Amino acid sequence: MSRRSVLKSGVALLALTLLGSLVLAPMAFGGVTRYDQTDPAIAYTPTWNFDVPAAGFYGGTYAWTNANGTATFTFTGEGIDWIGRHQVLFGIAQVSVDGGAWEDVNLYSTTDTLSLVVWSKMGLDPGSHTVTIRWTGIQDPASAQGVYSGGVPPYNPAALVGIDAFDVYSDLTPPVITVNGAADDEAYTDPVTITFSANDAVDGPVAATATLNGDPFTSGDAVSDPGGYTLVVSSTDSSGNTGTTTISFTIEEPPAAVSTSASGPWGLALLAVAGLAGVGLVVASKERVST
Repeated sequence: MSRRSVLKSGVALLALTLLGSLVLAPMAFGGVTRYDQTDPAIAYTPTWNFDVPAAGFYGGTYAWTNANGTATFTFTGEGIDWIGRHQVLFGIAQVSVDGGAWEDVNLYSTTDTLSLVVWSKMGLDPGSHTVTIRWTGIQDPASAQGVYSGGVPPYNPAALVGIDAFDVYSDLTPPVITVNGAADDEAYTDPVTITFSANDAVDGPVAATATLNGDPFTSGDAVSDPGGYTLVVSSTDSSGNTGTTTISFTIEEPPAAVSTSASGPWGLALLAVAGLAGVGLVVASKERVST
C-alpha cells in the first residue's frame, strides 16, 4: 500500500475541537505527514468558507472560496501534495512555491471527485517552504459560463477553489550505498572480496541486501570463479525510499605459467643445443688467441 493510500484511509486520527471547527492533528506515516485544511499552519485571507461536516473529505471538513483570496501553508520537507476536489463548478487556481512563478491548476471536471491530489511538487531542498494558493476567477473553457443560482450567494462566475488537506514528504532521499572490493566494468585476475553498506541522511546506517547474478550475496564474501558477474545492492529507509546500486565485473582466467625447468625431451634438446653452441664459442675463442 502506498504512503498516499494509507494517509487517505484516515486511520488512527486524533481529533480536536478548536473554535467550533473540527481540527485534526497532523498524521504521520512513513515519512509523510497529512495536515488537514483546518490546521493552524495554513493562513487564509478572505473570503473562505469552511464546511463542517463535509462527507467524503478528509476529517469531514473542507475549505473553499469563489472570491478573491489566498491560502498560504508553511511546512518543512522535500515534497508536498495539495489534496482537493475536481468538480463542474470549480475553476483554474494558481499556486506558487517559495514566492516563485505562479502555476495554473485546473480543478474543473464533469465528474465530482473528492479528496484527490490536484497538484504536487517533489524534489524540494530539505528545509522550510511556503506554498500559496490563490483564486483567479478563471473558468475552464469547457465550463458553463455565467451564474450558478444554486449557490448562496450565487457563483458568478462558477470558478471555485477548494482545499481538503496537504501531504508533506519530509524525506524523499534514498540511502547512499557504498561497495568496496570491486568496481563497475572492471576485470580481475585474482579473487575479490566484496563488502557493502548503506547510510541514510535521516536514519543513519540502514540495512542493505544484495544479489550476485540473481543469487543472495552476503557482504564480506569472496568471488573467485572465472566469469562475468552482476552485483545488485538495495537498501530502503524508514520513509520507504529505496536506493539501488549495480556493478558488473569479470574474474578472468589466470595466465598460463611459463616453465623454466629443463624437464622433458624438448628441455633436454634445448640444453644440448646450448651446450654445443658453448663449446663452439670456446673453440673459436682459442683459435683467435693462438693466431
